[in-house]
Amino acid sequence: MNYNRTFTNTLMRRQSVSDMETKLENIQQQIDYKQQSLDNLLELRQKFVIEAYHNGMSMIQIGKLLKITRQRVYAICKVEEENAKV
Repeated sequence: MNYNRTFTNTLMRRQSVSDMETKLENIQQQIDYKQQSLDNLLELRQKFVIEAYHNGMSMIQIGKLLKITRQRVYAICKVEEENAKV
């Protein structure tokens, strides 16, 4: 009788592990999708920051609107300038 109980528990654990693998894979897929969406949004933000700065907005204004520091705005613009040189 103990053998059957042990065998059943082993089967349940295996199914449980399989379910966990599936859940972990699904979670990772969601993370990958959200990361790609975030990357796209950050790229779009970078383009608009540069455009806003070149159209006369100050780095302080841009920073306040985006809730980032003016130093971060400067870094975003500097990366674009370096990319334009290459």
